[in-house]
Amino acid sequence: MAPDPHAITAAHSAYQRGRAKLALTHAAPALAYTAVALLAGSDPRAVWFGMAAFLAGTLAVFLGGAFGRAVLPALVYGALPFAVTHVVQSFGDVCVAGACMSWCMPACAATGLLIGVAFARRAERDRDPLLFFVAGFPLIVATGALGCRCLGYGSVAGLALGMLLVSLPAIPRWVSVRTA
Repeated sequence: MAPDPHAITAAHSAYQRGRAKLALTHAAPALAYTAVALLAGSDPRAVWFGMAAFLAGTLAVFLGGAFGRAVLPALVYGALPFAVTHVVQSFGDVCVAGACMSWCMPACAATGLLIGVAFARRAERDRDPLLFFVAGFPLIVATGALGCRCLGYGSVAGLALGMLLVSLPAIPRWVSVRTA
C-alpha cells in the first residue's frame, strides 16, 4: 500500500510549522533586548540591530544544525556587552591628563574580548565549531550593538574586533576539524 500523498503533505506542513514556531521562540530574546534598549533610552535606530538579530536568529534556528545550536548561546553571550554598556553610560566620562572620553568604547572593546574568549570556548564544544562561531558572531554583535551604539558604529566595531582578535587563533583548528 502506497503512502497517502495528502497525509505526507499534511505531515510535512506540520513539521515546517513546528520548526517555524521553534525558530520564533528561540530568537524572541532579541526582541526583548530591543524593547529594553528602547526603554533605557537608546537611539530608536537601534531597532535595526534588534530586528537583524531576531531575523538572523529565526533563520538560523529554522536552518538547524550548528546554526540553530548557536542562537540561544549567542543571545545569552550578547547580553553582557548589552548590559555593561547600558550601565557604564550612566557613569559619564573618564578624564585622564586633560583628555576625556566616554566609558562606552572601552566597555565595548573589553566585553568584546571577554565574550570572544567565552564564545570561542563554547564553540570548541560543538560538533562543528567553525559554523557555530560563524552563526553566533553576528547575533552577539547585533545584540551587543543595542548597547554599544553609545558612540556610534565605532563602539560596535570595537566589540566585533575584540571578539575576532581573541578568536583568530582557534579558527585554523576549527577549519582542520571541519576538513577531517
